[in-house]
Order: sequence, then structure tokens, then C-alpha cells
Amino acid sequence: IDLTHTPWADAVPAQQWGAMHMTRFRLSPAILLLRTCMAQLLCNRLLLVGSFPQVSSLAFRYSRSPRSLAVVHMSTGAPLESPSAASSPLPAAPYPLVDIGINLTHRALVKHWKEVVQRAIDANVDRMLLTGTSLKSSRESINLARQWSDENEVRHNLFCTVGIHPHDAKTFYPKGSEASVDESSRTSANVEDTISEMRELITTNQPLVVAVGECGLDYNRNFSSRKDQIHAFREQIKLACELQMPLFVHEREASADTMRIFDEIAADADVPRLPPVVIHCFTGEASEAIDYIERGFYIGFTGTICKKERGAHLRELLPSIPLDRILIETDAPFMSFVKGKKRHSEPSHAVGVADEIARTKGISLMDVCRTTTKNAEEFFRLPSVS
Repeated sequence: IDLTHTPWADAVPAQQWGAMHMTRFRLSPAILLLRTCMAQLLCNRLLLVGSFPQVSSLAFRYSRSPRSLAVVHMSTGAPLESPSAASSPLPAAPYPLVDIGINLTHRALVKHWKEVVQRAIDANVDRMLLTGTSLKSSRESINLARQWSDENEVRHNLFCTVGIHPHDAKTFYPKGSEASVDESSRTSANVEDTISEMRELITTNQPLVVAVGECGLDYNRNFSSRKDQIHAFREQIKLACELQMPLFVHEREASADTMRIFDEIAADADVPRLPPVVIHCFTGEASEAIDYIERGFYIGFTGTICKKERGAHLRELLPSIPLDRILIETDAPFMSFVKGKKRHSEPSHAVGVADEIARTKGISLMDVCRTTTKNAEEFFRLPSVS
């Protein structure tokens, strides 16, 4: 590739060189090494010509598995991203938004987590909740939120939840009388009393921790047995009732059992009243959404509503959901809907979710942003944006 060739050099100004995506080669090691040398010579040539001064901070990296050649930043080793990939392709929200659920400790985000957070803030998504899905991820999320808070003294942008995801319910201890006992699933990360550990994480990390969860039932994948899921879910609901902390709930193809468990606990005189509940990343049917709303729960919508086919049924039910019961989230890096991204979402994309809600409901984006932010502030007891 000769970017110094006159037509290319004239068409691509120096400040836009980073937008050029280098081809990834899948060739034999010998040819790749030769190409690497040639590419480095090209880099030097560009330096000598002076047309593209940015390449002084770039190098080429050879990967053996899979075999590829990529351009990277010499200082960090991070792959070069074009400006369009590194920034949000969506306009900034007209009013500060809250993304109630991101998985910032996921490998797709954690390596560049500060840049991810800053892109969200630049898009006016100024507060994000880091979802805890296990004791380990809950601790890691708290550490990230605390680090960000310590380095940015103006205000809190990151808050956390603490919980055990239904996929990880098999690690929950002690086991219930009806739950399966699989000692092979136990690791050094397990503790004798999961609830005691959760309680300590929540009470000793205020005001960063604002909810119990992600907890619930997932009958779609069943990575943990249903008995383990139900036991872990019940215990976490009771903890939320004890602490009067909001509940961040995961439900997939398990609405009947989810509502039954909530109703049973609500009827238990020995358990304090239920705190606020949000069914996060809702993908169910209209009848299920109405049942949750009638119980006073909130519904969290992600980028799935923006997808042409997968989100069609959600767009159909949106008009029946009161705006004052809707919360916005991306569930990043999952539920991607923005074209051009490499199959993962970011919290900055919450603006797109809000925009789709506004279009579907036939109201202004400003109304959606103001109301859903107010909902999140009241639900999670966040400081008011005003």
C-alpha cells in the first residue's frame, strides 16, 4: 500500500491518516515477515516524505495466531482505531442520560475502560452503573468506580451493583435444601456465605454501590441448574429487602417463576417490604411487561429495540409502557446495534436507545432523556443532575 502516491496523498490529509484501516493479512509466516519489513520501510518513507507525521508514533505488529499484521501505537501497543470507531457516531444527548447497566469489567471494554467512560460522558451519558454478576466482578467494578472517582474529583460518574448472575448461581453458598450440591463447581473465589460477602461489599462501599444484582432467572441457557438459580435469587431478594436496596433483575424465559417468587416473598410477613425492582434488558412479551408494570416494577430497554427484526416486538409494546416506568441501558458490550462497531456496544450508545424510544412513542428526545434520568435518579437514589 503506497499512501504517498499522489492521488492518495492528496485525498487523505495528514490529520485523517488514522482513518485508514490497514489490511490484515492471513499469509504464511515468511511472507508476513517480509510484508512486515516492507510495511516498516513504508512507515519510514512516510516519515521522510513528511506527508503523514502521525506515523511517528505507530509501529506494525505481527501476530502468529491468527496470522495477521496490524498497525499499533508504539507507546501502548493498542491497535490503531479510526476517529469514527473511537468516538460515538451518535450525537450527544440533549440532557444528561443515565445508563443503568454496563459490563465494564468485560474483556471487550476493560482494557480501554477510561476511554469508554469518557466517550460516554462526551455523549452526555454522564452516569453509568457497573453491573456486578459475581463476587469477583462486583469487586472489580467497585475498584474501577473508586479509581475513576479518585481521579475525577468533580463528581461521581460511575456507580455499581453487587450480585450473583443466574449463570453463576452454581457458585452460591451455602446451598439451599432443594438446590443441587456440586462441589466440583466450587473454587477459591467462593465463600462459605455468599450473602455475608455481598452484604459487606454493599455496606462498606457507599455511596458507590446502589443496588443488589444482577440476579434473577435465566431459563434460556441454564448455565446453572434451575434449583440453584431459584435459591440464589430468593436469597438476594431477601438481602435487598433487608437493606432496602433496589433490585437489578435478569429474566429470560422465566417470567412465571420470577413473578411467583416475588409474590411469595412479598406475602412473607417475616421479610421487609420489597424495594424498587427493575427488569433489566427486557426482551419478553407485552403481557409480561404489563404484569411487571402492574407490580410497580420498572422496565429496562437496551439497543435491542433499535434492531429491525429482533426489536420489532419491543417497539410494538413500547407505547403501552408508561415513560415514568422506563429506564435506559446498553448492557455494553452486549446488545450492539450501531453499525460499524465490532459487534459490541458502549454506554455512549444509550443516546440511540433514547432516540428510538422517542421515535416509537412519538415524543421528543428531550422528554425521554429528562424523564428516564429522573426515573434513574429516584430508583437508584442518585444525586440529581440539577
